Amino acid sequence: MDDRPSNHERTFDERFDEWSSCVGPARLLLLHPLRSELRTEAPPDIERIRWATEPLVWLIERAAVSGIPADEWGTSRDFTAIGNARFGWNPQPETPDGERGFSEIDALHFLARDIGAIERAGGRDTITWAGRVLLGDPLRLWRVAARTPTSTGGFFAAQCELVFASLLQQVDLDEDEAGDRLGRAVIEAAGGEDYLDRVDETGVPRGEAVVQLVAIGMQMTRTLGKAMRMFEEGFRPTEARPWLNDVGRTTVIESLRASLEAGEFVPTLGPPLEGAWN
Repeated sequence: MDDRPSNHERTFDERFDEWSSCVGPARLLLLHPLRSELRTEAPPDIERIRWATEPLVWLIERAAVSGIPADEWGTSRDFTAIGNARFGWNPQPETPDGERGFSEIDALHFLARDIGAIERAGGRDTITWAGRVLLGDPLRLWRVAARTPTSTGGFFAAQCELVFASLLQQVDLDEDEAGDRLGRAVIEAAGGEDYLDRVDETGVPRGEAVVQLVAIGMQMTRTLGKAMRMFEEGFRPTEARPWLNDVGRTTVIESLRASLEAGEFVPTLGPPLEGAWN
């Protein structure tokens, strides 16, 4: 029998201390300064929330009207081009092997799937009952969209949490210090430097694979942030350091508060490396 008090029976400070320190010193250093930010819940500005979720609402509405042409990798090129034109987003360059880059429309598409607003039906994604409910409640849509990226499990969710925590401290830290703290925390989340030095069954250093995952995760997080209109005007996902706008700070705080309330840290990669995104 577990005699530990439940999450709602403990004080905020008890839950915060356990959550922020449950992995290691690098993560603690990154999260510890956010205690007061996460303690106080400020009501969001509903008009700013409507503005921030406009692209997500548009995508879900398209799923309701005509369906979204998509597969497991993302939306079709034509649909992505329509979204880019509507919201003024630049097309993502293709990779050297000809694969399309991860776009803002892709980020919204995956998010809409994760929150249960759309589902596959043949070769298209269509709106669900939950999606129709969310369209009728902008605040609820924003809240579930904000809380989902850090709670889906796997390394991306863990990294998203750390990137969000770093962005909240951008006013207090210079770029080098912020980058150093974030880098150390991400390595710690990936299993620590000892883990990165090992090789997998094919003889490839795990560190190389993790570096690739980190680069992909950073790009995905920043692209999602731009799609959710979290950054100051003019930011491009390839730039080194985005700056949160007012609704971005509110969204990041809501996302981190969801992780804190869950009371658990997303598991590290650990051996084997496969399945890190699940």
